[in-house]
Amino acid sequence: METTVTITRENNPTPSKRRRTVKGRAFSATLLAYIQADALVKRDKPDVNVIRPAWAQFVATDAAMTPFKANLVKGGRAAFPKTSYGREATTYIEFLRSMKYRATTQRIADDPDTLLVLTMDVPALFNVDGQDDHDGIHFIAATPRWWGDDVREWVDGQPDVRSDLDRFVRTLNALPGTPWQGALVGDVADEAVRVSAYTMLHLARRTRLPIVNDVRFFLQAYLFGLHHQLFTLARVDPKTYYHDDPRDAWAWARRAAIVARGTREIGLHDPVGCGAASASVKRFLADEARRYDSLTVESSSVTSQSSTLLLPHETEDAVA
Repeated sequence: METTVTITRENNPTPSKRRRTVKGRAFSATLLAYIQADALVKRDKPDVNVIRPAWAQFVATDAAMTPFKANLVKGGRAAFPKTSYGREATTYIEFLRSMKYRATTQRIADDPDTLLVLTMDVPALFNVDGQDDHDGIHFIAATPRWWGDDVREWVDGQPDVRSDLDRFVRTLNALPGTPWQGALVGDVADEAVRVSAYTMLHLARRTRLPIVNDVRFFLQAYLFGLHHQLFTLARVDPKTYYHDDPRDAWAWARRAAIVARGTREIGLHDPVGCGAASASVKRFLADEARRYDSLTVESSSVTSQSSTLLLPHETEDAVA
């Protein structure tokens, strides 16, 4: 979605009588992507023309990034370029200081222009290690494609795991009355396995409740979590903000509570959000454990205890 956004600061906000014009300085950077989740991020100052993301990523040269970052973290609003001949109100992107955003920069290796990438995010939502507070369990899981590739490699490297998973996917795909019935094949199934593992990793690190440590259970819980709206899959296409795309196999799981722009282009799977009471999560995990037992009645070559998928990545903070 690469879009240049600009913060303008006035040098003389109260001009004297001799100086009627107000000059200012402009600081710009390219907005690569953002994730907006108003249901999870408190909007202290509601404004339809202001986007207050839970996560965003910018890129600029070293010289341009320093003042842009300094002004952004102080609460400066960055304006989007106007369209339609400037007739509509200006849209801004803003990061309220009260939300305690984390600002991290990373230099792009071997780049002749010395570009820096700035990531702004709410750590409590995006850190793999989270917490179960009195308000419930809240997180956003934006699965990096390299992380999903690791999951695929891990599964493919163990023939018994792959065989059991493929059999389980066919079982889930045939369940009557489910919104994914018949669609859980090919790339759709592969993406679901990748994203489910990352989503359940976030959930596991935010609760002390037991979770079956099996890639099959992750997939099942992810699907039914979306079905029962414990999880929410982000809307990523502006054209489908209000209307579902009939070509999208995941249209049934997308809700406007989470909106993502540009995340696919920078190597992330579509984000998944969770905002649920601890009691609801407890009931959900108990129900899914019983469902898992009933779906895995047949003997298999792999037991849940032998699956250690969570362990290699349990301390990764892959979205920062």
